[in-house]
Amino acid sequence: MSLLQEIEALIQPIVDAKGSFIVDLGIRGDKKNMSVEIFLDTPEGISTARCAEISREIAKEFDRRDIIQGRYHLVVSSPGADRPIKDRRQYPHNVGRKLVVRVRGEGGEESVTGTLVEVLDDGLALDIGQGERRMVRFSEIESSRICLPW
Repeated sequence: MSLLQEIEALIQPIVDAKGSFIVDLGIRGDKKNMSVEIFLDTPEGISTARCAEISREIAKEFDRRDIIQGRYHLVVSSPGADRPIKDRRQYPHNVGRKLVVRVRGEGGEESVTGTLVEVLDDGLALDIGQGERRMVRFSEIESSRICLPW
């Protein structure tokens, strides 16, 4: 089991108990100065206070189990609007926001830009302008991100 898998197995129960889910997990640096980055969310969006609370619990477990040898820096954060949407549970709290969705289809990949109107069981409904809606199935999505206004 890789260190990343060990970390995920260790933190999953802590994250679940706080009503959150892991969006992304990564390790940077080397054994002497490692940075562990954990990006969390909830269906409603995650607060800084909840991230701090989860961070404290994870740090205690890391230290108790000595999972990382040497110094490490722990970052527990929301994914932020500039990071790609990686988990379908992130979509509901982004209804009303403009998204850029890379979609793969029979003709190759295309980019669809629109306002997220609705999250369905099998995909997204996007308002692509002039009252036109575009349905995108989750199985077709290569990547998606929020269009930032700046």
